Amino acid sequence: MQNQTAEQTISRPWQGTVLAALNILGLVLIVIVAGIFFLGSSVFYSAFPDASALISTFGIFLGVLLIAEIAFSVLVIRAIINGKKWAINFIFFFAIIALIKGAIELNIAIIILQGALTWLSWVCKKHPFYNQVVVIIPTATNPSMSSTGH
Repeated sequence: MQNQTAEQTISRPWQGTVLAALNILGLVLIVIVAGIFFLGSSVFYSAFPDASALISTFGIFLGVLLIAEIAFSVLVIRAIINGKKWAINFIFFFAIIALIKGAIELNIAIIILQGALTWLSWVCKKHPFYNQVVVIIPTATNPSMSSTGH
């Protein structure tokens, strides 16, 4: 029998990789929609300058909101890849809500997609990669971590 070291590397489960890939696909779709809002609002404004000031402003506003969603999506994707459990819990929570919504509407496509996302995030919640505890031990080489305060 081989000796095991104290530092054992735990690899990300394939379910976490699929979850990140699906979120990247969603991110690409959000970027496309944000581009449509920005470009569409300027094209609509140039075609109908008198009647469309409010509509083009609304399109730009929605585009800005989508940019905020893009930034948050990148944060969640990075967290999934790096093994942060909060991102898995976030995906799980919203997948459950969307699954319930799909069941109420009897939308089979949403039920299948959100059911898959719920299962993927549930498996990731239980995997050791997303349940690692990081312990920081102060050393003499890092004076900011010392307990003496000097």
